[in-house]
Amino acid sequence: MENHDPQNPLASFTWDDGAYSTIRRIVVYEKEWICSIQIEYDGNGESIMSETHGENEGSMSEVVFEYPDEFLVSISGYYGSIRNWGVDRIVIRSLTFESNGRYYGPFGIQEGKYFKSPGTEGKIIGFHGISDPYLNAIGVHVQTVQKLGIQPEPPKPLNMGQYGGKGGNPWKETFETIKRVRIYHGLWIDSFQIQYEEVDEMGTLVWTEIYGGEGGFLATVDLEFDEYFISVEGYYSDLQKWGMDATVIRSLTLKTNQNTYGPFGIEDGTKFSFPFKGLKLVGFHGRSGVYLDAIGLYLRPTPINGTEKFSLGECGGEGGDPWDENFTTIRKLVINHGQWIDSIQMEYEDENGEVVLSEKHGGNGGSESEVVLNFPDEHIVTIRGYYDNLRDWGLDTIVIQSLTVETNTTSYGPFGVENGTKFSFPSDGVKVVGIHGRSGLYLDAIGLMAVPVED
Repeated sequence: MENHDPQNPLASFTWDDGAYSTIRRIVVYEKEWICSIQIEYDGNGESIMSETHGENEGSMSEVVFEYPDEFLVSISGYYGSIRNWGVDRIVIRSLTFESNGRYYGPFGIQEGKYFKSPGTEGKIIGFHGISDPYLNAIGVHVQTVQKLGIQPEPPKPLNMGQYGGKGGNPWKETFETIKRVRIYHGLWIDSFQIQYEEVDEMGTLVWTEIYGGEGGFLATVDLEFDEYFISVEGYYSDLQKWGMDATVIRSLTLKTNQNTYGPFGIEDGTKFSFPFKGLKLVGFHGRSGVYLDAIGLYLRPTPINGTEKFSLGECGGEGGDPWDENFTTIRKLVINHGQWIDSIQMEYEDENGEVVLSEKHGGNGGSESEVVLNFPDEHIVTIRGYYDNLRDWGLDTIVIQSLTVETNTTSYGPFGVENGTKFSFPSDGVKVVGIHGRSGLYLDAIGLMAVPVED
């Protein structure tokens, strides 16, 4: 059991929910502090709702975990006095919840003294605390890694590939928690350096080597404790204008759940984007010499619905309506395309072994092309392509411009026009078992579901 009690004397208002199998849902009422918390636990498959700890004032927020695969691993926040509001109490001012897949919050106001529980890796299975009339203190019951049977060594991350040139020397860095990034830049990205937190009891901060040369201006990206990356994008091009026969990274933009940092460098050349919605950034790799020649990512997936299946994000625009097709083995893709991808349709074997022809996701324009796989031995390992805005055609909407389908034996395409922003999904060690996206008159966006396979 771990307890966070900010020296509050209200022992008569203590509460303890006990320990359960896992946590399904948390309800938080907040204003300038945390007014109340209520937890829906799971007791061996039975939903158990706790009492409301505090008073239901302010605005209400819900944290709903993807039961049973997602679980709570840490809570953090701030506590302090609220004398400024005429109440002489020390209360929890803010809460952030971290699961094995993502962060929720912060709820409340991030002012006062910071805390985080638990101090060691584990699974939170219960809460206890003090509340009168607000949430004055909070603690957790923890199931340790050893009890969970979880191996301390994390699974092999997914390689998102690289964009850029082939010069310089290869490098790679993997981590669990990234803290800072240093980027030296001018007309291109001169160098790249990462600070991360080592997986040890001390949480030691480590700077990697500087990957690249010594030129450029320094820009530093400092992440807050509950801030994490959701996108890395940029441009690459050759330096022939400057009399150098090299292709390098010209620009980088780093996006988090809270901010956009950059662009650093010059946005010129071929634009690239790494999609990793629903995945955790756990490493960078690339090539460097005098400049940053290339950059790539390592990502860790979150399993879905008790299986090894995981999402590989979604690329493209936000128009159209969402759709989702899941399968065990795909037999055929039908792609309608011209200046962009008009539609996509799939023939596949579902989980019951039935052959299914999906709806046509998109409009009826374009020429039709078929990708017929060598059933049952051939399977899709990735789909890559381009997306862009159709302003040149008088339409202010982002759609998929081009698709290339890669299998374990060959490559099909490109279909459409390779123009706009490049995107790709991991191809090493995965098998595609689902395709999802958005569509209306065109194919607006596309994403993949996958399972790991042996290389």
